[in-house]
Amino acid sequence: MKNNEFVVTKNAIGVSAICKSPKGFVLFEGIGQEIDSSNNYVFPILKADENSFSINPKTNQYYNNGEKIKFVSGYQGRNNRRVVISGSINLCSNKFYYLSSVDNNGPVNSPNAVFCQDMLNWNFQRSGVLKYENIRHQGVKINN
Repeated sequence: MKNNEFVVTKNAIGVSAICKSPKGFVLFEGIGQEIDSSNNYVFPILKADENSFSINPKTNQYYNNGEKIKFVSGYQGRNNRRVVISGSINLCSNKFYYLSSVDNNGPVNSPNAVFCQDMLNWNFQRSGVLKYENIRHQGVKINN
């Protein structure tokens, strides 16, 4: 793998319901996405670095640049069903876990591993879910 085949970015969206901002850089290799701004149910989770750009290699036609390019997007419908869409097969791979590990913390604590675990927890509704607990109803007596 050549160094120019993957993007290194710190632009994990700090949506506390989805993921923490990982310490270090998240590695990404794949295609970018563009989000429809009129769709209120889709939102970015991981976006490109401000110096990134997207072109068609066959025609050299320029498409998008910077933070307009989204690498990972989330969708949550009205029925609370969730979908995470990534343009990379390698984002959650062992290869990128080892490549992104810093300070010899091991691949489990690498930025890619932390990001992927948080993203999967949100997608499978293990985090970012509102729950009611200790609900009490107190009746009011009305005098007629």
